[in-house]
Amino acid sequence: MPRKLTSFADKVRTEKHVVYCPKCGGAIQPILYVTPVRSPSGSWRFREKHVGICKCNQAEIYK
Repeated sequence: MPRKLTSFADKVRTEKHVVYCPKCGGAIQPILYVTPVRSPSGSWRFREKHVGICKCNQAEIYK
């Protein structure tokens, strides 16, 4: 049996999975947090970390 064809509009219309913060009740948005770190040889490297932010911890991330 052939698969049902879905258009781009049907894919966009589907509901997204949203996680809410237990403290403030705001939606948690995932971002990539990049920090520069100096290596022992003196060159710069970038440390990447996936972080979820909401209204509670937004001030900590965006200093």
